[in-house]
Amino acid sequence: MNNCLFSVSIVHYKQPLYWRDAIDSVLEQDYPNIQLVFTDDASPNFDENEVAKYIEAKAQSNLFSYKVITHSKNLGTTANHNDGDALCTGQYITHFAADDALHSPQTLSYFAEALEQTFPDTLGVFGKFFPCNQKLQRDKTRDKWLPSFSECAELGSLSSEQLYRRLVLSRGCRIPMGASAFIRDRYAEYCPLDKRMNLIEDWPFFLKISRSGYRMKFVGKETLDHRDGGISTSLKSTPLKKLYHSDMVKVYEFEIMPYLENYFSLDEQAQIIADFLTIPRDKESGESILAPILDRLASNAPLSLLVNKKMAHAYQELNDWTQELQVGKDWLEQQYKTHTSLLEKINKQNENASLGRRLRKLFLQ
Repeated sequence: MNNCLFSVSIVHYKQPLYWRDAIDSVLEQDYPNIQLVFTDDASPNFDENEVAKYIEAKAQSNLFSYKVITHSKNLGTTANHNDGDALCTGQYITHFAADDALHSPQTLSYFAEALEQTFPDTLGVFGKFFPCNQKLQRDKTRDKWLPSFSECAELGSLSSEQLYRRLVLSRGCRIPMGASAFIRDRYAEYCPLDKRMNLIEDWPFFLKISRSGYRMKFVGKETLDHRDGGISTSLKSTPLKKLYHSDMVKVYEFEIMPYLENYFSLDEQAQIIADFLTIPRDKESGESILAPILDRLASNAPLSLLVNKKMAHAYQELNDWTQELQVGKDWLEQQYKTHTSLLEKINKQNENASLGRRLRKLFLQ
């Protein structure tokens, strides 16, 4: 293995309980030449001097340099990534969120070894990431929702065109950005990341590079421990979730819809359009892309028919799921009533028994 400088960018926003785990996971690496960049996106009460002192106190001889910066105002996830990446000077680069951590002290070495062996059509490499609870302890029950080793291996074997198709048809990014590393010169061709998406930086990036002819290679290792519970998995309707949905609409608008006919069959195009139409969106975020889609459907009767069928099927599935939820809700309510009634009876019996004991004791005296 060579000793090329490996830049690691940690992006932080309101994670005061977690950033030490993230930094520790970098400083504990066995890779011999590391640059660490820590960027904070205007977190309340953030003290960059505290972070700098923490790094200096725990740094080993393999830390070539470090930099800590904070923004005066919140810029968003994508812009924060961009600012961190801009300060990285290594031949290799990786970045991850401050509530995650590199999986083992060998992670950067695994990345570097794989990056050394990449072909010209490979922009970077990625590993498996594992869902963890808030204490960074592994939650094996959540692994079924994430790319398995077999899926990661398959993704790493796809051509660039196959990868683009898979990422679109999967309705999301199956390659974990935080568990990826890149040859910086190739990565820089696609920087800065698209700031039109405020929160979603990974899916549009991998769509763009795969459409441009690059692929990704799987390193065959677990590389990131990921604290679960991000905005993408939340079911709550919040302003942040609305912003996330707005980003999803933009990904379709900029990275998918203009290329439908080049990469997908008529049936696949219909499914993609139906998937898009199910994304919650407000009037402003949907109008710019919805009009051309409706024009396309109006001028293509077979496509319009397929979209209608898929939408009807999707709504039927949603209706069936809603009915199942209602059945489950009714059952839980009945169980609650039954158990409450039983508990009341037991409490009454206990009260009567207690009264009987007191009376018995009184008469026996």
